[in-house]
Amino acid sequence: DLFRGVAERLPNRQFVMAGPISKRLPTEERAKLESLSNVQMLGAISREELRERFSDAAMLVFPSGREGLPLSVIEALGMGVPVLGQPATSMPELIEQGINGYLHDPDDLDTWAEVLDAEFETSAPDRQLRAVRLRKSACEQYAWRGIADRYGTLYREMLSKP
Repeated sequence: DLFRGVAERLPNRQFVMAGPISKRLPTEERAKLESLSNVQMLGAISREELRERFSDAAMLVFPSGREGLPLSVIEALGMGVPVLGQPATSMPELIEQGINGYLHDPDDLDTWAEVLDAEFETSAPDRQLRAVRLRKSACEQYAWRGIADRYGTLYREMLSKP
């Protein structure tokens, strides 16, 4: 409902829904989304196509409030794409308000639409500069090597305490 509500508020903006969730939507909700001319539903796509789609994306709209640590959010940040989501589960740990995305109440669809519309208006050079910063930050925080190093430090600290 959230994704559809935002897409309905921005009829002149193009939305793409990717992933197997689009196949599992209830028939009625799927029909509502398919009736919107500005929504394209891709279903499951390859990693290559996902990267290609992210390279063209203004923002990842992540409406879920139930996923613990959404890898799609980390992937978007790693591709330099900011994220719009709700302040639930681990999202406040992943998203720095106004830095790499925005978190808003899921009942405030007008704010979601305003944030997304403003993102569409961001100039290409500004998007490119931010994308470089987001990629660098995501790689520093979420690359396996960095995570392993931080866990190693944590374990050594724990073992050194009496």
